[in-house]
Amino acid sequence: MAALHLMVDFGDETNEEKTDSLVFVDEKSGGDTKSPKGQKKKRGSLLSLPWAKKEAKEVTVPVVSPQSPWKAPPFTGGTGYTERKIATLLCDFLQPDSKLSNDEVVTSILALIPANAPSSRELQSFGALCVGLAEQVPYHHPSQLKFARLLRMLAKSPKFLNKYRLDNTAEDMLAFFQHFRNSLTDASGLDEEFPYDWVNINAFEAKLCAIGIWGTTPGQGFIQLRYVFEQPKRLEATAFETNTEIMAAAQWIIWFGQSMFNFFLYDEGSESSYICDLWNEEGTVPFQPRSLERWRFWAKKFDEVGSWSDATDECKDLTARAARIMHALEENMVFSV
Repeated sequence: MAALHLMVDFGDETNEEKTDSLVFVDEKSGGDTKSPKGQKKKRGSLLSLPWAKKEAKEVTVPVVSPQSPWKAPPFTGGTGYTERKIATLLCDFLQPDSKLSNDEVVTSILALIPANAPSSRELQSFGALCVGLAEQVPYHHPSQLKFARLLRMLAKSPKFLNKYRLDNTAEDMLAFFQHFRNSLTDASGLDEEFPYDWVNINAFEAKLCAIGIWGTTPGQGFIQLRYVFEQPKRLEATAFETNTEIMAAAQWIIWFGQSMFNFFLYDEGSESSYICDLWNEEGTVPFQPRSLERWRFWAKKFDEVGSWSDATDECKDLTARAARIMHALEENMVFSV
């Protein structure tokens, strides 16, 4: 498995030393190890893949969403936390040949996270840094699942639990994953300079759902497939946008398809993510939100991509895989009761 080449650049944070940008690369790559001074703040971590066709550009990933109604708290300090330390650790850990174990990395990260993590800026910074890395790891790379398992281990720490009250009962909330989900929402989306970011981050979130990080939830899979196959085609959508959105949708079936099919068959909830956006000429929905008819409709749409003139070979391959999985799940998971 090819090594991952990770470039990390840091902005001027209140508890960070004002030093040059660093580039962490594989020792055999022979690349530069520093970037020029005086550059503006860029995305917390940027993974430049050796097989990427285009050069990576610099983009900003803020610690806090621009839509956030509250101001980010200052760094707590006192634990030695810096984005540089976290990034160095994760850059090493995500390499296929890394000698670091999950336990070692978890212990090291927790030592840097303050005790009041749920209300600290360190936790928000860490979440944004993780998303910045995850959206750059290829959807098919083993390090995606490796990274997801690491985050699940971290979630079990009392440092990441936040107490809140619901019906006079104290409950634990995974505070880190609230910040992480917010950072996922703020992910870069479609960008022709980073053509795989959106595909990769959908694959990563699907894997997080598959290992149960957010409990029993359909995740964003229904929303992504609904957007791609049920909403009216945007006239201004380019071939790149269409290919990327469909490849992102395919990730949910490839990595989380069996669980999604279970939601179709057995879930009786009324979550908004199930809403159907497809309407027939009579102005009614042609099938129930959770039904085999809707599942078959999506599978058919994936099948049809193979005949699209604007679909790339990679898009055709991924949608063909998704369609085969959907057909196989229906064939083998529907029982006569």
